[in-house]
Formats: sequence, C-alpha cells, structure tokens
Amino acid sequence: MTFDFQAALRDRRPDEAARLLGYYWNAAAPVEHGDARGRTMGFPTANMHLEDGCPLAFGVYAVRVILPGGARYDGVANFGIRPMYRTIKPLLEAHLFDFDGDLYGQVLTVEIVAWLRGEESFSGLDALIKQIQDDAALAREILARTAKGEAVIADSVR
Repeated sequence: MTFDFQAALRDRRPDEAARLLGYYWNAAAPVEHGDARGRTMGFPTANMHLEDGCPLAFGVYAVRVILPGGARYDGVANFGIRPMYRTIKPLLEAHLFDFDGDLYGQVLTVEIVAWLRGEESFSGLDALIKQIQDDAALAREILARTAKGEAVIADSVR
C-alpha cells in the first residue's frame, strides 16, 4: 500500500513525509507583522501565512528555518489558529533559536522536522510561557539529534 506525504502531514507524521519525499517537507512565505505577543513573552516569532489547502496538521513542531541568504537556524513553530488568541486564517509562527534581527518582508523557508504536540488552550499566560519553554527545549533536543536530511520521530527522544 502506498502512503502519500500529504496524508502523513495531516496525520502529524512529518518524519514519514520526509521519508517519502527524501527531504523535509517545507513551506516558504514572507514574514508578516503580527501582534508582537511572542516578543513580549520572550519568544519573538516570524509570522507567515501559508497557502490555502496546506496539508500540515495544526500543532507545534521542531523546525529548521532557512533565510534568503542560505543561513539556517533551528527553531520551534506553531501552525494553526492559536486557541488562546484565535486567528481567522491559520498562521505559521516560527521562533528561531539564537537569532536576533529583522525578518519582516523576507521570504523564509521552514522545514518541518518533527511533531511535538497539538495546539491547545492554557489557563493563563504563565502556563503558556512554560509550555513554550518546554516545547523549545524538546525541539532543541530533537534537532541536535538530527543531521541534515535525516528524519526523527519526536517520541523517540521523549
């Protein structure tokens, strides 16, 4: 039985999509101004709207982000409607580790490496920040264990 990469992405299995494609599935989009909530929480994000019909499941992912000049940064990203701060159209919000700079208007390529968890609502801002810190730590661990082009299943490092 064949399994298509889009079904793997919808089923929260980017590792399977990468195996089928031979590379990490990725999306490219320009960085847009957001509401700066991530920045005020200590996790500035590059906000990007993906094309309608994107097969990626809503949730949090370990990612690699490629800047226009080719520089690569590990990171953590949320794709979806942000249950605590609802957006009308799904948004990809990528936090790049160890990056400080202005990305507005630049087209970034975000490679989806591993699924971390689904979107959820939290009891308050402190709980959300704690979860983002945990997500970032897990993403760093997963990305440290992966080489370029090598997929990993998040559950294998938990």
